[in-house]
Amino acid sequence: MHLNGTLLFKKYALPYFNDNLKVLEIAPFGNPPLYIEIVNNKTIKWFALDISEDFIGSQKGNPNFILSKDEYHFPIENDTFDIVLSDQVIGNIKMFWLWMEELKRVVKPNGYIITIGSLSYPKCPAPVDCWRIYPDGMKALNDYLNLKTLFSETESLEFEHFGYPEKFNKIPNFRVQSESIATTNTKKPKLLFENKVKILINRIFKNIPYLRRYLNPIRIAYDTITIAQK
Repeated sequence: MHLNGTLLFKKYALPYFNDNLKVLEIAPFGNPPLYIEIVNNKTIKWFALDISEDFIGSQKGNPNFILSKDEYHFPIENDTFDIVLSDQVIGNIKMFWLWMEELKRVVKPNGYIITIGSLSYPKCPAPVDCWRIYPDGMKALNDYLNLKTLFSETESLEFEHFGYPEKFNKIPNFRVQSESIATTNTKKPKLLFENKVKILINRIFKNIPYLRRYLNPIRIAYDTITIAQK
């Protein structure tokens, strides 16, 4: 989980979380998970699932936590959840098409599968790191599984988040880099120190024409968010 994924969730996925839903989040971090705090709806019954205790952290204290011994077969009945959500998981699944089929099995008819997957994040094995998927790939996957693709987009909202106009993306040496801003706190993501310095320098240099050529790149993440319906 990193900043851009959270920004994409707020922009595109949040409106789907209505009252009295039953939600399954795959491999969340922390207890309570960050997204349950963002949604902030006490009528929603929120479950969490992971395949290893090595990655669940404080999920051990979550009464709605489900430990699955198999990443492709969950101990969950068919048609159980209104929404199945995952952020930064699909890229770490060896056979993501089988995994996605299992997500389809446990979501209710007309329910939603929401995935956020990194496109530009550096190698991040948990325990493996296998895939980067564009929207066309997600649409093809959904077609294969007879899921309806409601929305799929690769986007970075970090440029906007830090207040830089889009035109600065065209300035040499300010182009988006293929690494993401790291987070050390799931509730309040923090910038790497080097990015703080770069942002300070850029804020000064961007207003001085002869110094714009020395603008330092900020590490920006691109992620693919997809909302599919069963």
